[in-house]
Amino acid sequence: MRAQNFLGRTLPALAVATGITLVASISPSVAAPPVRPGAVTGLVAGAITKPAAAYVVPATWNQASRATTYRVQLVDAAGVVLDSETVTDEAWTAFTTARPGTSVRVRVTPYAGTRRGKLVQSGAKVLADLTAPTGAFDVSVDADGYTATVTQAALSDDVTAADSITRTVDWGDSTEQEWSTGTSLVHVYPTTEARYVPRVRLTDLAGNTRELTLDAVVVNDHAAPTGAFTLSPATAWAKLTKVQLTQDALVDNWTPGNLIERRVDWGDGTPLVLWTTGTVLAHVYRTAGPFTPSVTLTDEAQNSVPVEVGAVTVKADTARPVVRLTLPRAPRTSVRKWTTLRGVARDSGTGVRQVRVRAVEKRGAAWYAFRPATGTWVKAGTTKSAALRKSGIRVVVPTATGTWTARLPRLAKGQLVYNVIAQDKVGNLSTVVWRAQSLTRR
Repeated sequence: MRAQNFLGRTLPALAVATGITLVASISPSVAAPPVRPGAVTGLVAGAITKPAAAYVVPATWNQASRATTYRVQLVDAAGVVLDSETVTDEAWTAFTTARPGTSVRVRVTPYAGTRRGKLVQSGAKVLADLTAPTGAFDVSVDADGYTATVTQAALSDDVTAADSITRTVDWGDSTEQEWSTGTSLVHVYPTTEARYVPRVRLTDLAGNTRELTLDAVVVNDHAAPTGAFTLSPATAWAKLTKVQLTQDALVDNWTPGNLIERRVDWGDGTPLVLWTTGTVLAHVYRTAGPFTPSVTLTDEAQNSVPVEVGAVTVKADTARPVVRLTLPRAPRTSVRKWTTLRGVARDSGTGVRQVRVRAVEKRGAAWYAFRPATGTWVKAGTTKSAALRKSGIRVVVPTATGTWTARLPRLAKGQLVYNVIAQDKVGNLSTVVWRAQSLTRR
């Protein structure tokens, strides 16, 4: 039934009669809040390990309906957060350096966007003592050559007191010995020539064990190692050439080759070098002269022998390089003829390493400095010396024949001034070569 006004007309009829436009009123829609995520189920904290300094606590759970992220935490019995993160998967690994004996739980809170779900937590787990003891031990041999003494330098554990750590020595000759008191233990080996490797086994009250291998004891070994080495090159430049020493062979009757000590005397008064890795060693002599380096070999029984490895003649390069400018053909007043500077640099010794070029230009009353890094000219005052201080150095490497070029982009008309100096491979410098040129046309 249509509504009527006080004149008895229906509203649409009234609107037609009066010319009034009727507009329907629509309420604006309001976005519904995010739906709360479902519950997390199946939360399990897995086996706890400690591969390094921190405990590793893995956890998994079932996917919660409508959950987009999960806020996860590792907490102790008092609720203190030990580790936390926001993840999107149904798995997480926590890390903590809490002390052994700490009770921990994993907490998971699901989120659907910003809408938080119900927090759940795993059962409690105790961080077990998983760290083995540590220690430092030395072995020495008496003058008789077969009586060995193991000495304790350090012993500790993160939980077990040092005096409760069990020490057992495996002497390497099928003899094991419990070490109950004191900081040293003595053992007498058979006098027959042989090599033994003693080991110390440490065990804490939780059963964690660490085994430490000590230096070998070699009984009745009186033969020194032997070795062969190659030295190259036979001639070298001081301060430049790397003289290489290459090991070709290294043997001993008992000591493995990688355990034979090599000490190198390069023969030039520098400290002896302990050659610890690899089969190639290099040295740069600082002065001229003939040198005869040697390698001293020492086995585990302390048998030692020096081995001469050859001779090297080292020369000193004291000659300065020479640099020369190659000028454009006349007439030389055109800017375009000077946008590339040219020359030749040569050295009678080790060779030219680089050529350095510095350029400034007077334009009217002002001087400009060239900056090679940006390829630009900057206004630098009213004197040439001021401009030179602000200019940069263009470093170029000569070709095999000694020729060099240096670009000067954006060069303009004016009074060009530049200088050139060459340096050889041991640092000797040539004399500085200057050139001034008036540029009056493009």
